[in-house]
Amino acid sequence: MKIFVTGATGLIGANLVQELVRRNHHVRCLIRTDSPPFLEGLSVEKIKGDIMDVASVEGAMQGCDALFHLAAFISYRSEDRGKMYKVNVEGTKNILLAAKKNNIK
Repeated sequence: MKIFVTGATGLIGANLVQELVRRNHHVRCLIRTDSPPFLEGLSVEKIKGDIMDVASVEGAMQGCDALFHLAAFISYRSEDRGKMYKVNVEGTKNILLAAKKNNIK
């Protein structure tokens, strides 16, 4: 199965990706340019992108069978509320719209 993962370089995402690879799934990870190297050494497909860019996410998901959406922005600073909403709510909407267009589970 070809699985698309957002948030693959985070704590939960990196562990999920390792388990998916161990179970012999083809894993395609959406990663930011500034992502940490947690996926180094794993046999995964890395696509540079951002969940805020709907068109690139739609293209990156093409051909995938399933989706794990783990990308998020977390902060305790009140001045980051707007960014948290944008990434966590609008970004999730972008992911879901792209998944629907690509008929992904």
